[in-house]
Amino acid sequence: MNANVLKFIACVSMLIDHAGLLLFPSQIWMRYVGRLAMPIFGFFIAEGARYTKSRTRYFLRTFLLGTACQIVYAAEEIQSGGIRSVYLNILFTLSFAMLICFSYIDFEKSLKNPDKSKAITKFVVFAATVMTVLAFDIFCTYSKGIIGVSVYFDYGFAGAILPLFALLCKERKKQTFCFGIGLVFFALLLQSALSYIWFALLSIPILLCYNGERGSKKFKYAFYIFYPLHLGVLYLIDIFL
Repeated sequence: MNANVLKFIACVSMLIDHAGLLLFPSQIWMRYVGRLAMPIFGFFIAEGARYTKSRTRYFLRTFLLGTACQIVYAAEEIQSGGIRSVYLNILFTLSFAMLICFSYIDFEKSLKNPDKSKAITKFVVFAATVMTVLAFDIFCTYSKGIIGVSVYFDYGFAGAILPLFALLCKERKKQTFCFGIGLVFFALLLQSALSYIWFALLSIPILLCYNGERGSKKFKYAFYIFYPLHLGVLYLIDIFL
């Protein structure tokens, strides 16, 4: 299966997950199915980070769309009586993941340079990026006591670091194996808050079907649009039904 097919599977998984959250809260199986989405999207964040022709455009597409969605969330909170908490959507987590991946790729490339000082510099940048994301996750955890408002960082540090594991190996099967190790680490970090996070491991057999091909470019922006579009439709259904 090419990347487009796998992303389509992730979108269907996400739709089922959010439909369960908003419309059918008693149908817990829908939340289980939804755990497939993050690993698949995370895997392709790593693929995109390695092969993108423009890091700036790749990052900004995700970050700005996340910002636009966040403005809508904030407006909804204000309309319902004020901002009591801030939920940072998954696009911010994926944006942080991109920065970690970019810094790792730069470090990896620097290892081929005879000037070892460059490798040290790139490693420091990579480590600083990882530590910054971790510090942000810790801040969010204690945000209520610090700023008086709870800030929820979707999947937190575990979600932001997950795509990195897909960069540790380039050979396809080894890459999926490394990503599987990262996925176990991801589940261990999140299991106390989300007991059914282990269903995310079911994404590994799906990723093993990846043939390394991108698929048609005409779907390039469809997966970005799907996120706010499906949420908007589900919110409307929830309001009027």
